[in-house]
Amino acid sequence: MTFDPHPYGPPETPAGKPGLTKRGKVAVGLGAAVLAGGGLMGYQSYAAQQQEATALAKEVELREKALRLEELKELNRANEKQNTAQQVSDKARQALVDSCVNTNKGAIGKGFGSPSYGDVVEDCQAQYPRASSAADMAPASAATTSSDRPASGGVNSGFVIGAAALAVGVLVVAKRGTRRVDA
Repeated sequence: MTFDPHPYGPPETPAGKPGLTKRGKVAVGLGAAVLAGGGLMGYQSYAAQQQEATALAKEVELREKALRLEELKELNRANEKQNTAQQVSDKARQALVDSCVNTNKGAIGKGFGSPSYGDVVEDCQAQYPRASSAADMAPASAATTSSDRPASGGVNSGFVIGAAALAVGVLVVAKRGTRRVDA
């Protein structure tokens, strides 16, 4: 018995060399060039946009700083006006208190039960009370909560997240427990 190396007939010979034709090589080369060119142009466009965005962000930051500086200047002017008005008010009050003390000076130490100098000064100061300043109100206006405690009366966000996770867990367990049983 002889061994037949090709039991189904002679093998077909390849039509040509393996690999791309000239036309295929040109198409692959053009495709690579288009991809490389598109990538380069895309990168250049991205870099330009990134520089533009950075410049815009710096410009916005500078504008914010300028606005903050103007705000601080206005606050300083207002505080200066308030301080001068407070000083004028304090001087006028002190003059009234001094005149009251001078008027009542004659009653000091005149006998048993007569007022002392400190009592007279205290009574005159009570008669002409000090005006409240806007500086006393600044901390109250800057407050963001109604109490000193940071989390008074609010719901803790960690608690809300934990409750949501627990609810999802319960739903998943309930869904798994209600699978159909085919009989």
